[in-house]
Amino acid sequence: MKAIIQPGRAAGTVQAPPSKSIDHRMLICSGLTGGLSNLSGVSGSCDIVATMGALSALGAEIKRSSSGSIQVRGTGAPGVFSAGCSDSSEKKEILPLIDCGESGSTLRFLIPVSLLFGGGIFKCAPRLMERGISVYEKILPEKAVEISSDRESCLITVSGILQAGSYVIPGNISSQFATGLLLALPLLPETSRLIVKGPVESRPYIDITLDVMRQFGVHVKVSEARSVETDCCDLIFTIPGRQQYKAGNYVTEGDWSNSAFLYALKKIKEINREWDSSQENSPMTITGLNPSSSQGDRVCPELMDSISRRGTEKALDISGCPDLGPVLMAFGAATGGCYLTGTGRLRIKESDRGQVMAQELAKFGIEVRCGENDIKVFPGKLQKPVEILRGHNDHRIVMSLAVLSTITGGTIDDAEAVSKSWPDFWHVLFSLGIHVDLEN
Repeated sequence: MKAIIQPGRAAGTVQAPPSKSIDHRMLICSGLTGGLSNLSGVSGSCDIVATMGALSALGAEIKRSSSGSIQVRGTGAPGVFSAGCSDSSEKKEILPLIDCGESGSTLRFLIPVSLLFGGGIFKCAPRLMERGISVYEKILPEKAVEISSDRESCLITVSGILQAGSYVIPGNISSQFATGLLLALPLLPETSRLIVKGPVESRPYIDITLDVMRQFGVHVKVSEARSVETDCCDLIFTIPGRQQYKAGNYVTEGDWSNSAFLYALKKIKEINREWDSSQENSPMTITGLNPSSSQGDRVCPELMDSISRRGTEKALDISGCPDLGPVLMAFGAATGGCYLTGTGRLRIKESDRGQVMAQELAKFGIEVRCGENDIKVFPGKLQKPVEILRGHNDHRIVMSLAVLSTITGGTIDDAEAVSKSWPDFWHVLFSLGIHVDLEN
């Protein structure tokens, strides 16, 4: 599908979309309770649908109520505390098939959770298979878990029972591995210890996990220790066993990550009005966001302010909020350039986000240099692209290009990719006064 966007200035009031990061975690915690939970404000994105399907495959009952909320009757992780359940020799003969689609969160969060029940067969989109589960492939076989991957069929099979004990994982690959273990280990009979070796990137996502777990009544002790090997701080989690997630009524909060695209539209409009006083003074307002949220992407307004004032003069470290990379590159292209560091992990997302943004920004006449762990967007004048913009089947690339196309106009392919995280994105743009035509 193609999105044909006409130049325009966004105006009006818009509600922030629900936080996909929080939704994944609330759904999993609800699925592990022994009762019925009611979750309000849950996203209908493809990634969240994948997690709901995965929990259903593991035995949870999930349905959407007439009011739009999600009702989850949890499995209670049956048998986890029973005698012999922690014996890894007991494995299910028939493993459930769990379709993760393109959702890295679904895959990496639910592998340890599935091992509470004996494991599962995880079906992945090709790009998700490329991103892989290297951390689990290293540590879980040491705990008598069998893991096999079939790249041709895009299936990952894990079989065994998760064991309490000590786990050591790197912190510079993905925080999703830490989250998966943190969600599952409290349900085991004994205390476990998880060490995440520094440098720890995307730590705010781990903080989100701990916050949601606390809401559901599960607690973890966190400490830090400086590693002699790396001279970085390791995170040490002491995870008491025999805990239980508590069913109840829970409400998700607005998503700072996707709201960054709204902030980019808002800030670009404000800057243009400063440059040209003839610009109409119709405001744009974003509601539904928690300014004290544990979401690391809440720094997006601050980072955009810095870019608009300092351009390429000041390096901005985004290692704690890598999902903001594409939209910050787009914002920098529109406002005089930017210099981002801590960008190495952009290569292992739904696309190689630094490189593909560089390719697409070139169509706007903007030069970009991508280093091993830094990206520089050079100042330049935006031009209307004469070529079709490629979305690279990556929701954040598509939405970033949409922001720039509201300035110059443009046509973006892979427009349907927004359904991964924000299915209503094009409708929201239209509601803000941006003319968008969608063509198959």
